[in-house]
Amino acid sequence: MQVIAPRTVPKMPGFDALIDTMVALQCDDLPAGAVTSAKYSLLDTLAVALAGRAAAGMHGVRALALEEGGAAQASLWGEGTAVPVSNAAFYNAAIASALDFDSLSPHVGHMDATIIPAALAAAQWRNCSGAEFLAAFVAGAELGYRLGRATLNTRGWYRVSLYGVFGATVAAGKLAGLTSEQLKSALGLALLQAAGTLQNHTERTLGKRLMAAFAAKAGVQAVRLAMQGITGPAQSLDGKYGLFAMYEEADLSHVAADYGQVFLNQDTTYKKFPTCGCTHAALEAALTVVHRHDIAVDQVAAIDVVLTPYMHQLVGYPFEAGGDVEVIGQFCAQYAVASALVHRRYTPAELTRDVVLSERVAEIVAKTQVRVDPTLTSMHAPAEVRVVLHTGQQYAVRIEQLPDLAAGESGYLALKDKARGCMSAGPQALSHSAQEALIDRIETIETRPEMADFLMHLW
Repeated sequence: MQVIAPRTVPKMPGFDALIDTMVALQCDDLPAGAVTSAKYSLLDTLAVALAGRAAAGMHGVRALALEEGGAAQASLWGEGTAVPVSNAAFYNAAIASALDFDSLSPHVGHMDATIIPAALAAAQWRNCSGAEFLAAFVAGAELGYRLGRATLNTRGWYRVSLYGVFGATVAAGKLAGLTSEQLKSALGLALLQAAGTLQNHTERTLGKRLMAAFAAKAGVQAVRLAMQGITGPAQSLDGKYGLFAMYEEADLSHVAADYGQVFLNQDTTYKKFPTCGCTHAALEAALTVVHRHDIAVDQVAAIDVVLTPYMHQLVGYPFEAGGDVEVIGQFCAQYAVASALVHRRYTPAELTRDVVLSERVAEIVAKTQVRVDPTLTSMHAPAEVRVVLHTGQQYAVRIEQLPDLAAGESGYLALKDKARGCMSAGPQALSHSAQEALIDRIETIETRPEMADFLMHLW
């Protein structure tokens, strides 16, 4: 067996000071924009999770959480059942990820669906205040975003779970009252559990819905072990066999440099569509075409979709019926565009098995070609959709930026509409009064003295 030496990683500047800053960070230290973004993230994550409870695979995850039993420390979202804190973090992160409707970021997407379930479970477990929850969530998210920002390239690791476990550890660790030394050990224990690849995206399996869940649970477990005096590697990020020596290449000077001064959570955006972000620009283009020109699907002769190489590697696969149909629909631009043309919208309803496999959609899928433009270097945009009619007439729309929600007050109104739609979805819908109560609790969370009852009397 050949021994291959790991990459040599320069020692990360300011790591000890970074740990101290994370431990010390308080809600009063956060600028108004960071607090507002944290509240938006909490609303969006809870709402899409509630809508995701009925998604494929989630009943099985819930059954396992209940089967294992244990102390009633934190609740499963959408019900009054309480389970051990790590199991609550796992289940809640799974349902938050199930619809692929959660948040994005230019640094690392889906961080909210990983860290908020860990933080909220820990806040219930330790009965912290709302202000402490906000500080802990932001502290963890900021580390996760900085790890993503520092990364220079990717070999196919799924960065949400790879870096999210460290963010979840920081958030849960602050709420558990870890010292700097304990938090350093907890991050080392998180390193031992860091994992996640894009193979799920390639094969489009239900395992995709568990990536954030594994990271959330691992972060909580790392904290609980550190609380028991279990030590972990001190050089979790820059050690000889640390995160960046073994996984991705990075410039570690970007991790600690502006921590506690610049808050990257303010760059978080919120999805318009329940599907991989790499389909969103194409979906926006397709919906713009069909509504602007009032196109009926019977008129369509062909559809041409152009994506960037990054988008194409994740969602450019040809649509194939069978297997985990919901996941296939979420990660297939060919299906997404065709479905948008047929239904003139794209909501969770377009990801049910009967809709994905409908003959009407299949007819348009067969007319849809997805191509890659190798000259495009960005991630989630641009995308172009060209619709050719039987008459020979053509309509094309190119979307230059990722469409999203929550830019300013109008964006927040749209985000609340999205949240209400999610909370009203399915057989387990929340009542209107419960929806408004949850929104009000989130908007005033920093005034809440205890988080143990944050979700009580809502369902």
